[in-house]
Amino acid sequence: MDYRKLGSTIYIRMDRGDEIISTLLDICQRENIQSATYNGIGGCSAASIQTFDPASGTFHTEEKSGMLELVSMMGNVVEEEGRLYHHTHALFFYVEDGKHKVLGGHLKETVVLYTAEIELRPVDGLILSATTVVLPRMAYEFEKRESDKANEILKTSVQYIWMIGLPLAVGACIYSKDFISIHKGGGS
Repeated sequence: MDYRKLGSTIYIRMDRGDEIISTLLDICQRENIQSATYNGIGGCSAASIQTFDPASGTFHTEEKSGMLELVSMMGNVVEEEGRLYHHTHALFFYVEDGKHKVLGGHLKETVVLYTAEIELRPVDGLILSATTVVLPRMAYEFEKRESDKANEILKTSVQYIWMIGLPLAVGACIYSKDFISIHKGGGS
């Protein structure tokens, strides 16, 4: 694995045997990234894909191995309580019995067969972090059948958003005449 930073964006090349998700999380820890989005492509040898079943509140996992072409991967990573969490979706093409097939869903893990290229973009901002962490963390807690913990995560996130959003909205209302004047280029 090798990566380079250009501005704040990190370009990653992974090699045979690298596990994509754990490698992304390792880079985030190494670079002190608390919130980021990413996308990538590559060739993989194994993947674990999950689909959430709302009726049962559990994830169905499908394991696949062989030549898996990673045609699209996108996701985000956030830090909560000192731990990094990811929420990743991926789409793989593969050939089975001479026919092209598709496998997609929540990517739990995947191993590189020959190479993978990933673009990691750090994101600053409390509100973005709060919203990107809510769904994967809640899904994680629901999977463990911890609905009280999931409800607490949602409640805390909403409180943070109100704590930041309400003063911003009030300030925008108070200074709206000045903002419009500056934007239009005219006087008061």
